[in-house]
Amino acid sequence: MTTPHMTGTSRRPIHRPLLIACLLAAPAVLTVSELARLRVESAHVESEDAVVDARSQLDAVAAQLPLWHLAAVLDLLFILAWLGALLAAVLVVARTRPWAGLATGAVAVLSGLGLAMHNAFYYQALADLAGTPDHDQTARVLAASGSDWLSAVALLVFFAGALLTPIVLGVSLWRAHALPWWAAAGLVLWLAGVFVGSEATPAALVNLALLLPFAAVARHLSEPSATDRQERRVSTP
Repeated sequence: MTTPHMTGTSRRPIHRPLLIACLLAAPAVLTVSELARLRVESAHVESEDAVVDARSQLDAVAAQLPLWHLAAVLDLLFILAWLGALLAAVLVVARTRPWAGLATGAVAVLSGLGLAMHNAFYYQALADLAGTPDHDQTARVLAASGSDWLSAVALLVFFAGALLTPIVLGVSLWRAHALPWWAAAGLVLWLAGVFVGSEATPAALVNLALLLPFAAVARHLSEPSATDRQERRVSTP
């Protein structure tokens, strides 16, 4: 009894379309999430007094609580798409630069952890506190909450992931010859937006610059790897 040979199409990894979808979705979901967040935060009047500042932020979130919840849910969806996009980058880089792929995977874990902690300590915490009837008392709690060690660790992990991930990602893709100039320009533009940290609503649109490097990763991911080509030659009768 003979076993029919599998064609290259039937052996195509089924994870690639999902990862490519993550690459294309992550910048768009992040942009919409940030637009919603900044729309709510635009009513927040900053103050040097920590309690007054916290009260203003709680009032802003409470005034548009459904929109804040939407931003929180979109942020969670972004985290999932972001991790999928970074996994795609790891697969592309590891084809020719295994150690660079390992480094990208390490910062991906750090980034995912930081984003998850940020969602819990920022989006979820503010949503819960804004739903309380006494904002004066809650503002005092919120103003004092940033001084505990857990909040400090969460903030440190979040910023470390936010700053290290694009740098390691860019260097790794460049080393793997998977970062053309136009993709590098998009990554630099997005990284500049992260460093500036503007709270102006139009600043959220800078996140769309991620589409350029992620499109380059998607293009390389869709191409057959050396292993795929070898398996295809073996499976050819």
